[in-house]
Amino acid sequence: MDRVTAVDGLILRSVPFREKDRLLSVWTEERGRIRVVAQGALLVANRLVPLGQCGLLVRLWLARGRELDRVTDFRILWCPTRIRQDWKALAAFQTMVEVLEGGWLLEGAEPGLLPALVAWVRHLDDPSVDPALWLKEVLEELLRMAGLRDERDVTSDGDPLTGLEKVLSLWEQNLESPVRSRKVWVTGFERDQRKTGAIQRHN
Repeated sequence: MDRVTAVDGLILRSVPFREKDRLLSVWTEERGRIRVVAQGALLVANRLVPLGQCGLLVRLWLARGRELDRVTDFRILWCPTRIRQDWKALAAFQTMVEVLEGGWLLEGAEPGLLPALVAWVRHLDDPSVDPALWLKEVLEELLRMAGLRDERDVTSDGDPLTGLEKVLSLWEQNLESPVRSRKVWVTGFERDQRKTGAIQRHN
């Protein structure tokens, strides 16, 4: 019989894998980032279908596999709603995930990070929170936790986009590759805000 262990974590990514499965990237307190397989999760009638959502706080029961552990059961502990309804909130979450996966967090656990991630995502779920300011503050805190924070002031006066650009630039100095979602996030945010008249384009 396979040995089954339980672990709590935040689903960072959930992508199609093979013909019927999903590959989950999950941040856990005990093991850091892990990748596990949800077998059959692409099939409509499969009970693991809900694991296709990113941002879920879950308890997973995992069976040891040769290359990847597989999910045998799960329980949803908390489910965000805003990242399913607001593209700016989703883009902010995805950018955070990309920084996490491309930065120093690829190896081993980081004590205290899971509760911080959960608190941040819960905060983002508040409709009154500006996703650009949220992302800037989260990336600044991750810089501090990684010991990479630049002592220069990366905030900006009244322009969340400028502050976000500055902190993303600082992160990219410490990543192996540029933040791919950066262009989509920044140009999309700018376009949306121009439509609503919330900000003006600066030449």
